Amino acid sequence: MTRVPEAEISEMVRMYSFRDSLTVRTRRVLSRVGMYARTACAVLLLGLAFDSQGRLFVADRSNNRIQIFDQDGNYIDQWFQFSRPSGVFIDKKDMIYVADSESESVSKNHDGWKRGIRVGRVRDGVVTGFIPDPVERTTGTSAAEGVAADAQGNIYGAEVGPKRLMKYIKN
Repeated sequence: MTRVPEAEISEMVRMYSFRDSLTVRTRRVLSRVGMYARTACAVLLLGLAFDSQGRLFVADRSNNRIQIFDQDGNYIDQWFQFSRPSGVFIDKKDMIYVADSESESVSKNHDGWKRGIRVGRVRDGVVTGFIPDPVERTTGTSAAEGVAADAQGNIYGAEVGPKRLMKYIKN
């Protein structure tokens, strides 16, 4: 774990934000997802990411799940194995990175899960790695709420409580 220099932070912000303006189709998908969310009681949708097939992955922290929608905004599936997601990022190799900042701290309905960043495959949803929260016990938000990864395999966690960006270097 290391603190990230300011120049790298601005690069991560650029990488983490939308690369282009939203297309008409993307707006339509997000609109349909919003209608689905209202009818499915999905209260807090925090992170959005598209995979290489154009499927939309939504971090639904209130319901401790990732929801998946097709390009037309139709519901496909939901995954609970990524814990209580705040942020979600999908790289060019279709690896999914999910940040959980609240399990066993702020969230009293999700005990038994550890805060941190889970890494997995979009293909089958299998969790292949876990980076635990640097703080073992806390009553507030301490782990990453936002997450991104670069082409070298480094993972970045944006921590709201500590107000820092952490860089986890691949060994």
